[in-house]
Amino acid sequence: ARVGSEVQGSTLCSCVFYRRHPSIDPQSGQHPLFCKNKEPYTMTPMDMFRCEVASAQTSIPVVTEPRRENMAGCKKTTVSFNPTVAGEYCITVAMNGHNVGGEVYRRIYKPGPLDPLKTIGGQNEIFITKVDECQTIMMIPRDRFGNVIQLINNSITVEIKRKTNKEMCIFESNINSNFDSCEICWKLHEGGHFFGSILYNSSVLLKQFEVICLNDHAAIEVDRNVCSMTASYSAQLLSPKSKTVIITLTPRQIRVFESRFFHAIRTQFFTCRVSPRTMIILHHEPNVLSIDDGGGMSVTVSSEYRERIAATYHRFRQSNSGSSISFTERQNHFNEHLKQHHFGDKERDSFTRIFVSRQELLQSAIEATKSFKKDDWLKLFVVQFSAEQGLDAGGLSREFFELLTEHCFSSQSGMFKGV
Repeated sequence: ARVGSEVQGSTLCSCVFYRRHPSIDPQSGQHPLFCKNKEPYTMTPMDMFRCEVASAQTSIPVVTEPRRENMAGCKKTTVSFNPTVAGEYCITVAMNGHNVGGEVYRRIYKPGPLDPLKTIGGQNEIFITKVDECQTIMMIPRDRFGNVIQLINNSITVEIKRKTNKEMCIFESNINSNFDSCEICWKLHEGGHFFGSILYNSSVLLKQFEVICLNDHAAIEVDRNVCSMTASYSAQLLSPKSKTVIITLTPRQIRVFESRFFHAIRTQFFTCRVSPRTMIILHHEPNVLSIDDGGGMSVTVSSEYRERIAATYHRFRQSNSGSSISFTERQNHFNEHLKQHHFGDKERDSFTRIFVSRQELLQSAIEATKSFKKDDWLKLFVVQFSAEQGLDAGGLSREFFELLTEHCFSSQSGMFKGV
């Protein structure tokens, strides 16, 4: 959009807005200044140039960069801002208290491209279903800033393939996309072990999920196992040498022992307590599965009942009946996975030093961290206050975060307001 009007009767300021694409992304506008005789006007600090960008919910920080063409002053000013919330924005450009064009410019910014990591819903990693039983996946598609996106139905596809040979299975799906959500209903017409994914414009929208589909007889048997809280199935131990074994499952324990009906003592090959780390892994090879206790011990067997074994185990986990997992165990499990996700060998022992000012704490903190990469945020912070002597052994960092928190939530910062 290009507009122009007189300012103070002697200057004509034209505003040019540039969009990289019609979505949420850093935006900029250049404001070349001209006199009435079409000669470039040299702006000085006395002209009090000001630009404000705000929506109905919040205002956006604006960066003004005068572009100097000589030592006397500047003839062009670049204003940059980054809208992160979709909607209508009011842009005010003023000199000496007078709005350029005599009005406020309005721009509508649409949500950005779809971000699968920000999409809400579809959190199930495994579905236990039966033939011709409808399953529903609810999703709220969002961009990288959390703005809701409306998807186009014919751009969404569901793929469900058999894991053993990666061939498409027989299924049907129904997709209904509303303004703020997307509902995907699907059902399988054959039993077995499958993996599926949801695509949007040929890009993965929902990460791969597993499906164990049981026939009616197997589904009734699994329901019976859940009600009795125990199940036993025969299998063939694959290593170190082939043996016939029995797999016994309860909500608290999984055992694998030798099948000897005429001996009082049976050799036990594997036992583990059910915890969040326990996994039953179905392999690509038919009838092959592994039981992993999450601590380095595992056993691999072959059983024609492997889908029933896996379905019974996951039903035990879903119902959480008779679980003996304490809160401390869950907390330790969560912390272990958090460390594995965030900290590598380098980041765990490294640090990054930041220099801040007590007088301008928030602004100096933003300046010190604005160029940080993802790895920098994972390192240990070592804080140094300007014009102060002292080594940060933990006390300065704690003081910095306490002062920063107090400043952000204070009424003077304007970041929050009471309701």
